[in-house]
Amino acid sequence: MTDLDCKKLLEPYSENGRTVEGQVKWLTKKSIPPDVIGIAIKSVYSEIANGKIFADGHELDRYLLDIASKLY
Repeated sequence: MTDLDCKKLLEPYSENGRTVEGQVKWLTKKSIPPDVIGIAIKSVYSEIANGKIFADGHELDRYLLDIASKLY
């Protein structure tokens, strides 16, 4: 797999100043371990790269939390 450009993939969902770094901090506050966060981000952003679309950044965040929680 090629390296994902998460920042570019996040652009359509960057309302309210949303960033990948902010998502990492938010998941950390939810007590998700860093290694799980990395796996979840790679998984979710791979789905976006392959065509998955979210209604907005909030929906993306909730999906990311759901995936991270399932992995944890």
